[in-house]
Amino acid sequence: MSQRAEMRDALKRGESFTRMDALRRFGTAKAPARISELRQEGLPIVTEMVEQDGKRFARWSLPAEPMLLGLDLRERKGV
Repeated sequence: MSQRAEMRDALKRGESFTRMDALRRFGTAKAPARISELRQEGLPIVTEMVEQDGKRFARWSLPAEPMLLGLDLRERKGV
């Protein structure tokens, strides 16, 4: 399974992750590029800026209720 597919599946399960999480969990050092690709596929990924120990970083997730936004997250053919 590709890194992008693993990230897509995690997001659809309601999980969130940061760049460092993505490196550990999915083996990608290019999480922002994968997130961009997933957005181009139509996933409504939310970016939350988090601060911890004086450092700011992005945490990505899907909206809690995407169907309320009229979004269909079922698998798309060819994606």
